[in-house]
Amino acid sequence: MGNAIGSNIANIGLVLGATALIRPLRVDSRIIRRELPLMFAAMFLVLALIRDERLSRPDGLILALAMTAVIVWLLRLSRGTPEADLLVSEIERELPVGMSTARALVWLVLGLALMLGGSHVLVRGAVGIATALGVSDLVIGLTIVAVGTSLPELAASVMSALKGEAEMAIGNIIGSNIFNSLAVLALPGLIRPATLDPAVLGRDFPIMLLFSLVLLLGARGFRGRPGRLCRSDGSLLLTGFIAYQLFLYYDAGSL
Repeated sequence: MGNAIGSNIANIGLVLGATALIRPLRVDSRIIRRELPLMFAAMFLVLALIRDERLSRPDGLILALAMTAVIVWLLRLSRGTPEADLLVSEIERELPVGMSTARALVWLVLGLALMLGGSHVLVRGAVGIATALGVSDLVIGLTIVAVGTSLPELAASVMSALKGEAEMAIGNIIGSNIFNSLAVLALPGLIRPATLDPAVLGRDFPIMLLFSLVLLLGARGFRGRPGRLCRSDGSLLLTGFIAYQLFLYYDAGSL
């Protein structure tokens, strides 16, 4: 739970905050404006399911089914997506030319294997740090593990921004947050149901919604103006993220 929520917060506060500081992000894609409400729908579904401070197997099943429905819906919509959409154009430019299906599958399997191995090392290291600092697994999940899992998004978003592909940078974050809310949280519910720390609902979930609201207001624009995350927005997001991280350790008595 801490990893999923913390990663969502880090994706917006750290990744988009740092990216917007490097280069302001203008949002014109209809895809992003369509999927932002989907991101909020996923988060509010999670909130409705864990309001009893438990993540049960039925909760995990509902989240897994919701993730499946999202994938099917997006695949169907992609068939009718106008070629003129900026995000579609950016993705097509990034696709490798001439790679065979067999080679792509080999890279996919290799990437998954390395990811699983890295995840195992990351979790073991995080547990060791939590024990040494005397803080809860929730705090470690919200901080060290969350930042670690958001580093690929940070690299991808910064590179996209430097190449002038703002749509891809923001679309990457929205997709990651939808996946975290549905697929990542579904697995612990299905594998090992548990009672949640009250701080999840009282502290961390509202913070995640607040960061998401800032992204929504910036990306959708207002009064007919296009969506835009400028450097001041990036500074606000990054400062808020750093303050949240410091508060977590202060609240846990480690500062």
